[in-house]
Amino acid sequence: MAQKNVPLVSLCMIVRDEESDLERCLASVKGVADEVVIYDTGSVDGTIELARRLGATVIEGYWDDDFSRARNAALAECSGRWILHLDADEELVAGQGLRSALSTSSHDGVLVPIRNVGAQWGDFTHNVIRLFRSKAARWTGRLHERPVSRMPKRDLQVTELDDVSILHHGYSAEAISNRSKSERNIRIAQAEVDAAADSANSQDRARLFLNLARSLEPAGSGQLEADSEIPRERTSSPYDVIDAFSGLAETSEEIDTDQLAESLTTLADLTRNTPEEFKSALSGVSALSSNIAARDTQINSLLKNLRKVSGVLNARDQDIVALMKDSDVLFRALVQRREAVHNLLVSTSTLSKELTALVKQSRADLNPALTHLSNVVDVLNKNEDNLDNSLRLMAPFYRVFANTLGNGPWFDTYIQNLPPVPQAG
Repeated sequence: MAQKNVPLVSLCMIVRDEESDLERCLASVKGVADEVVIYDTGSVDGTIELARRLGATVIEGYWDDDFSRARNAALAECSGRWILHLDADEELVAGQGLRSALSTSSHDGVLVPIRNVGAQWGDFTHNVIRLFRSKAARWTGRLHERPVSRMPKRDLQVTELDDVSILHHGYSAEAISNRSKSERNIRIAQAEVDAAADSANSQDRARLFLNLARSLEPAGSGQLEADSEIPRERTSSPYDVIDAFSGLAETSEEIDTDQLAESLTTLADLTRNTPEEFKSALSGVSALSSNIAARDTQINSLLKNLRKVSGVLNARDQDIVALMKDSDVLFRALVQRREAVHNLLVSTSTLSKELTALVKQSRADLNPALTHLSNVVDVLNKNEDNLDNSLRLMAPFYRVFANTLGNGPWFDTYIQNLPPVPQAG
């Protein structure tokens, strides 16, 4: 029988600095929720004043990185038979028959579809328990908390209703630009994973890792800008190659290769009646193990030397890092000067083409001159003896000619048998 004076639905929320979204959220539950209970974890904007002005009961609480504790604190102040859980960036979409369906339901909770709108990777929907009986469930989980049965070893009995859903705006570009929430969620999720490293079973650990992944997904824009680089401080090596090689050497030393070869040979003998292909494969494996056993000393020596190499590499780790950094500087300089090198190569190619064209053009002009010069050389070669005689005979002539003109601007000469000219008067 229905309880006369007990509210049917209580909206239970936790908020902090949600002044911009809260009014839209509370407006969506009018006609559905009989009361609104809000646990504030430390708002510094006008959230508390706005909530009270809109008729909500506000509990001024605190924040300790534990969502379920805060929600259960709000739950303790709710008086409704059914608890509706919304976040400030959500709004309820409900039909006229929701309250009637809740008042007659025999289930513990309702799976409500949540449609995530405005996400840069596209809208998507998932179903979670957002309506449950206040006496049947409570929250658990520091992050991505969920309702669980108050009775141990009993699951909540849930159903689905057609005329209720929730719109979630928290994955819009504007919402995820608030990095503080993402960083907070990552911190809490990582703390849960670390705390449950040894105590939680595999199913719980899988859920905690999923929570961590869900926290990491909206932490960035989803796509780096063109030509941008991932900062080095946001990267890590999945393993150390030096440790890997050292571990390989130690593990290999512990293998009894003779026993391994004997085991595989025995296995091959036991499978004589199996298909030929399988026997051939096992025989090959047996032969391989025998070869490995025969070369056990060489393999161990190789692995020991490999350990020495890895040790040297480890000792020179800083030198290698410095070398890689210097190489990075060199490559960056080359990249920066790529345009200048490209222009130099283009100019050189252009000069080569112009020189080739000049040679081709000059060849036509120079060819006749070279031909005539060749003819002159031929004539000179043919008259080489005459030229030699001329040069030899010219020597006395030039000597007499020089003596004749050597006393000044007149000729000194002598004519034989010519009487002197008489003196006048």
